[in-house]
Amino acid sequence: MVHYLFENFLENQNVYIRNVDYWQKTVKAISLLKESMPFSEYLNSKFANGTAFFDGNPIFQAVFEKENKAIRIIQEEPESHEVEISAWLNQIEIKDETITELVIALELSKESQEIAEYFITAWIVKNVSTIDMQYLIDNMDKNIAQYTDTPKIKMILQEALSMNSYEKAIIAHYLISSLDKEVDQEWLKLAETKLGNHNVNPVSWNALKEQLVG
Repeated sequence: MVHYLFENFLENQNVYIRNVDYWQKTVKAISLLKESMPFSEYLNSKFANGTAFFDGNPIFQAVFEKENKAIRIIQEEPESHEVEISAWLNQIEIKDETITELVIALELSKESQEIAEYFITAWIVKNVSTIDMQYLIDNMDKNIAQYTDTPKIKMILQEALSMNSYEKAIIAHYLISSLDKEVDQEWLKLAETKLGNHNVNPVSWNALKEQLVG
């Protein structure tokens, strides 16, 4: 069952405004996980008279100039009754600078929101490369949340750290920190400290998923 959020956002402007505020607060909270990461809008979202488009495209936009990265979220009318989310990367020009834009298109639900947070965390906080981000997009099962089993992932992370298998450890860490809100934060902080700043290509999502559900 899909649990939609702000379901009538295209019909009710007050709901739409709350929806926009929700995304602003969500991305702000994610950005604060690392350090002060200021961001600003880079697309026009209003008519000439100052009225907002209210069409969900985009519902949120932000450029992080220091990182040369941007995020654009397109929110669509909820109608599929499934977890609906996709993502892709664009090269755009802002103030004569080439910026890589992460675009996320979704029907907003509790389930798709968790996956969107995962992508945003990887892109901005973990600062993964364009190549690695594309790999994560290509291999990310849109229903990955249903495979999340914290005890198994935690075991995989512990084993990976002990064997210096940072590729697997990073993926496990992403899953726990992005999809599980109740994990022991002290333990998670210790794991992240051990991971350090290893910038490596992650292992196959399918291989990890087999370990989680096998």
